[in-house]
Amino acid sequence: MASIALLTAALVSSSVAAHADTPGDCSVGDAVDPTIANITMSVDGVAQPADKANPGVYGDYTMSLCKDNVDMVYSAYVGKLDPDSDVPSSMDLEFVDLSSDFVISFTPAAGDLPLEAEGQAQIDGFTIAPKTNRVTLLASPQEISALAGCETTPLECSSTEDTATDDYPAQLNIDTRYSSGANGAAGYASIKGMAFSAAAFAYDMNASCPTDAKGSKSFSGIQLLLGGPHFQSDGTTENDGYAQVILPAATVTSCFGGTTADFAKNILMTRTEGGKSTAMTDAKVATTPDAGLNYTVATTADKVVITIDTVTFSQPTYLIGKKAATVAPGKLKVTKRIADLAALLKIALPSKGSFQVVIASASKSICSVVGTTVVGTVKGTCKFTLNSLSSKGKTVKSAAGSFAVS
Repeated sequence: MASIALLTAALVSSSVAAHADTPGDCSVGDAVDPTIANITMSVDGVAQPADKANPGVYGDYTMSLCKDNVDMVYSAYVGKLDPDSDVPSSMDLEFVDLSSDFVISFTPAAGDLPLEAEGQAQIDGFTIAPKTNRVTLLASPQEISALAGCETTPLECSSTEDTATDDYPAQLNIDTRYSSGANGAAGYASIKGMAFSAAAFAYDMNASCPTDAKGSKSFSGIQLLLGGPHFQSDGTTENDGYAQVILPAATVTSCFGGTTADFAKNILMTRTEGGKSTAMTDAKVATTPDAGLNYTVATTADKVVITIDTVTFSQPTYLIGKKAATVAPGKLKVTKRIADLAALLKIALPSKGSFQVVIASASKSICSVVGTTVVGTVKGTCKFTLNSLSSKGKTVKSAAGSFAVS
């Protein structure tokens, strides 16, 4: 795990529960009642009992769970119970906690639909219970430090020196973004279930999925914006961080179309900084490793994990995309826009919703979903099911369709 110097409370668009001396307190948003939300915490498989007399205290640890109705996030900030204080007091996690696995669970308020998780921690698991929407997060802390001299609006961290005055040995701070009704879902519904970890002074994440007909015209995929001072506090040691994205199989299909194996085979990673974009290289095949330009991909049928072990600063933007399907000269290529197929099947696009096309098993060798189209490359009949999805990702209407590839 790379360590990074950063200011713990500074994020670009995410609301955070910054360090509070009193367990359960919030500097941003409102404290969530631990009883109503049924908050639980375990560390290395050992349950940390809730102290009913002191909300926010769980065994040897503290946690503030805060709800921000503006940025539409639930923020969980984990600390250590100060054993030297006469009253329950929270301090930062210690170096010994870096090797621990924390499991945090809570149930959002009725009507709040969790979408994706992002935070200053290594998030190794994020699940949303189908009926209750209960959130469970598996994460380990990151080693970070406090710095000054950076801005978050706009995202800037290009100072060559800083005035680090206080170290934070370890940090575990995770936001769970949610929607409520038609609010807060823009750009995030298609990546429901995704988890984004960052070790950076400031970070932000945007999504414009190829399957989303209303996506941004400026980019296609998942965009990670990171910021941090180029140098550490000595003014000469280069600073670096870390980033990781976990995409469950359902999220891969919803955002990019196809399976996890297909996505991993055709992944396209780029880094942009100072107006210059550079293609990144899978670390397994990189011939000339360059810090900040290598990544690794771990793939199973259930998920894809993309890790950038070394993020160099000052202000990089990483884009996770998918290569367009290519067809050799002389081969068939029949392209159908998903929007046109929906019109033929008389399926309307729900407000703030999206379309999803599922290719029939017997037709997977004939056609495939490529961005906002269905492309046939082998002679035969392309059979599929087209679903219209609400802003919450629920199916509104489905219909079977087909077209000839000849």
